[in-house]
Amino acid sequence: MTLIINDMYDNLIQITDLDQAIEQVKGYRIFLENDVNDPQKEVDLDCIAYWDDIYKKLTQIATL
Repeated sequence: MTLIINDMYDNLIQITDLDQAIEQVKGYRIFLENDVNDPQKEVDLDCIAYWDDIYKKLTQIATL
């Protein structure tokens, strides 16, 4: 799975290594790769503590 992160400068960053630290993406806007242009599909990380939770959240968003 590839996450697309949109930072505060509208730079798009791909994250493919789920072992990367969550602190690296705090404050960024995160989308599933195919949903990067859909603001409604943004992933809220404020309440997510672990990558497993991010994956579950992304899976939920992807199936909406």
